[in-house]
Amino acid sequence: MRSHQIQYSALALALTAALAVGIPVRAHAQQVIADGDAQTPAAGDYSATGVGNHAFHALNGGSIVPMGAVNVSADGSGASAARAEGAGSRIELNGSTLVTTGFGATTALATTGGELHLTATDVINKGTGMGVVAHTGSQATLQDVNIRMEGVSSVGLAGGGDITMTGGSISAMGLGSRAVSATGANMTLTGVAIEGESGIWLADNNRLNLSGSTVRASGIALDINGRSNAVTVADSNFHSTGNGTATVKMFSESTLAMARSSVISEGDRAVGIDARTGTADLDRVNVTTSGESSHGLYADFTGIGAGPIITARAAQVHTTGAGAIGAVARQGGSIHLDDSIIRTEGQQAHGVLTGGRGGMTLAGSHIRTEGEGAWAAVINDNGSLGIDGSALESVQHGGVWVRSNRDSRLTLSNNAYVSGGNGIAIALDAAVAGRFDVVLQGHSQMVGDIVITPEDEDAGLVPQSDVHVRLADGSLWQGTSNLVQTMAIESGSQWTLTGDATVGELSVLNSGVALSDGSGRFNTLTVDGDLHSEGATFLFQGALGGDDSAFDRLHVRGDTSGDASIAVKNIGGVGAQTTDGIQLIEVDGASLATYALAGRAVGGSYEYFLFKGGVTDPTDGNWYLRSQWFDGCKDNPAAPGCVVDPVDPIDPVDPVDPVDPVDPVDPVDPVDPVDPVPVLRPEAGAYLANQSAAINMFSHRLNDRIGAVSLDEGRAAWARVGRQQADFSAVGGQLSIDGNTSVLQIGTDLVRRGNAAFGVMLGTGRADSSAVSDLTGYSAKGRVRGSAVGVYGTWMQVADGTQGAYMDANLQYGRFDNRVQGIGLEPEHYDSRMASASLEAGYTFNVWQGAASALYVQPQLQLSHVDFRTDRHVERNGTVIDHADAGGLSGRLGVRVFGHGTAASNIVQPYLGVNWLRGSGTSTLQFDGDRLGADVPRNRYEVQAGAELKLGQRWGAWGGVSVQHGDHGYRNVGGQLGLRMAW
Repeated sequence: MRSHQIQYSALALALTAALAVGIPVRAHAQQVIADGDAQTPAAGDYSATGVGNHAFHALNGGSIVPMGAVNVSADGSGASAARAEGAGSRIELNGSTLVTTGFGATTALATTGGELHLTATDVINKGTGMGVVAHTGSQATLQDVNIRMEGVSSVGLAGGGDITMTGGSISAMGLGSRAVSATGANMTLTGVAIEGESGIWLADNNRLNLSGSTVRASGIALDINGRSNAVTVADSNFHSTGNGTATVKMFSESTLAMARSSVISEGDRAVGIDARTGTADLDRVNVTTSGESSHGLYADFTGIGAGPIITARAAQVHTTGAGAIGAVARQGGSIHLDDSIIRTEGQQAHGVLTGGRGGMTLAGSHIRTEGEGAWAAVINDNGSLGIDGSALESVQHGGVWVRSNRDSRLTLSNNAYVSGGNGIAIALDAAVAGRFDVVLQGHSQMVGDIVITPEDEDAGLVPQSDVHVRLADGSLWQGTSNLVQTMAIESGSQWTLTGDATVGELSVLNSGVALSDGSGRFNTLTVDGDLHSEGATFLFQGALGGDDSAFDRLHVRGDTSGDASIAVKNIGGVGAQTTDGIQLIEVDGASLATYALAGRAVGGSYEYFLFKGGVTDPTDGNWYLRSQWFDGCKDNPAAPGCVVDPVDPIDPVDPVDPVDPVDPVDPVDPVDPVDPVPVLRPEAGAYLANQSAAINMFSHRLNDRIGAVSLDEGRAAWARVGRQQADFSAVGGQLSIDGNTSVLQIGTDLVRRGNAAFGVMLGTGRADSSAVSDLTGYSAKGRVRGSAVGVYGTWMQVADGTQGAYMDANLQYGRFDNRVQGIGLEPEHYDSRMASASLEAGYTFNVWQGAASALYVQPQLQLSHVDFRTDRHVERNGTVIDHADAGGLSGRLGVRVFGHGTAASNIVQPYLGVNWLRGSGTSTLQFDGDRLGADVPRNRYEVQAGAELKLGQRWGAWGGVSVQHGDHGYRNVGGQLGLRMAW
């Protein structure tokens, strides 16, 4: 209800009226009256007593300007301490005090064109009356003035004239008092501290400019009560502490422009900003309420004229009480939030609510509710809500509660976001009837389900709504529903299911559907009607294994048409051989769509492929994943479950005369059905290639380290570079592996005693490999980066190595950084380590001696042991790679034939060698428990050739090539160069 001006007694009003029109009164001592003249009283105390007697009274154009500070008082009813009356009348005070004590007294009054100019002055009214008043046509200019009202039903600053107040304060805390009251005034308040039981009350036709001020009240802090008011507020604070009130209220058709200000409400059922009509424009305004049912913004049309409109830009609304809604637009009221924030904390304190022809639009705003039972948005009967680039988030409850069908759609535009903490994005009352569209466009997102309200569902009410969903322009919905009649997903949008869902018709155009969210729960999407897709992608997730694998599934009861890519993500599946396959898509109607596997489907060591039709019924129109490359029926049409096409009948021939019967032969036993070949991943080959490269990277022989065997040159330092290229197969020949390894080793003798030497060595190397599936053509890359440190010791029976026995031993420890990346998969990184020991022995025979050269034969035996270990590794797709421990004992038996010049100058010494290499260790690993191995033969045969160049007494260089061959197409070609310096 509209409030009214404060009422006084009949006597007080009669006295005030009589004085205002100039009824002659008796003057007392200490009065100063300027009747058309100028009075300049000295500093001091002045007073007036009696009804209607004014201490300072300027009238008929007179002026009173004291020479200094004065203390002016009047104690009569209807009296004034200072009164400027009539056009041109003026009172100026500086550093003074004005006091009245009588009932109905106005401490300082400007009337009928008078002017008050008060500076650094205290205005005190101890009775029931007014502090400073400027009537219509009059003027009051106040600078650093403090107005204090001590009585009840009083007003601090009032009038209908021009009032300017800068600095100072107004206090009117008495029962029924107001700090400021105006009718038809032009009022400017700057930097004023205002407090009262009621703050600022405006009747009709006021112009108020308030800046840098504070208004505190137990009731309404800013009450724009009448019509045609224009209020501008900047950098100010409003604070109300009472119950059942509002901090800022607009009752009639007026305008409010508020910027950079705060509004605080502490009471219960106390609104922050309450607009019943008119328009409120809020710019960077903070609204805070703490009481129960104390809403932040409230636009409710209960006045006269047009409905209220609240527009807020960069505003912040925060409520903490139960049932305290952030913003309410109802009964024809409208609220527009732009780049604003609403946060509620209380139970059932919804973010925004609209109803009863109310409208709410959100642009670039963020709505967040944290209390139990608090929806981010509520659309009551006949309410409307527009969401443009805004986020609506409920921490504990649902996103949007729809109770109205006034607008037949809810649209999220321009990166809008809706999320329900309880898993509900949109809930409709079961009674909401007719078509209801949910549209997400412009990269908008919605997280949560579309359902009827849990209360209606528990009551068994049947939904009356006809829900249609459209996702467009890169939008995303993560949730589920059984209410959707038609769903269209377009222009790069995606639907991610969080549970089983049913839709009537589904259209997917250049967009995607993820049938589960990766949480480990696998869902079924049922399309009761038809499914049409063009350029679409369907993501199925599950545990890849056999036919009974837990997996997402799509069931189309109607027809399928168009095309789509099928992406598969393995969640914890270890892979297995399939029979009929893992059914992904079941089609009851005409299966006319074309689907193709996007990327790869891998589980453990198995590779899966997409097939239309089962093995038992190839014409069923369903789509399956099978871990096989070929169709078993094509290779063996007689296998169980295979259908043999009928052949054309043969024309009958003339009967043949019977012949003697042939003795029956024994029946032929049936053959076992042909099992389809399992298709294994090429990544297994890359892991095995890395393993093999690391094991062999730093292995070497004595001749690799120092060239021709000789210790007669003293201590030596050496360096060698080598490169090998190996080709072999893995996992039963299904994978072809090509790899190359490069190594650099350096070392030096530390100690030499007689014919024995001891030294240290360092090495670094790299290996790159490629594994290709001969079935699928898929490939994987392997990479190893390693370093090693080691020691060695050598003994020779004869120091120059031309005869007798020798022994060589070395110990090494290496660490490796490994990488594997399969085509279409994320790269995998893991570490490994190696420890090796080698013992080599041989004997040199001089088989021919010439004048300048000699020929030697050197049988050799070498035993090596490698302990290679890799930590358990889990791929990003969940595949576990472990037990990749390899190495073991290996041996080499061979003979080396070399020439040795006897001249003292630079010479070239060629050599030729053959070796038999025998490996007894392992080269395997496990993919999710399936053991896989490289087809590296245990027996390999090697031929070597090369030469050493002896450069004087201290320098030597050597080089050579080697070729290894073995079973399963194994081949290894290597080469090296070395340099030695002796001292």
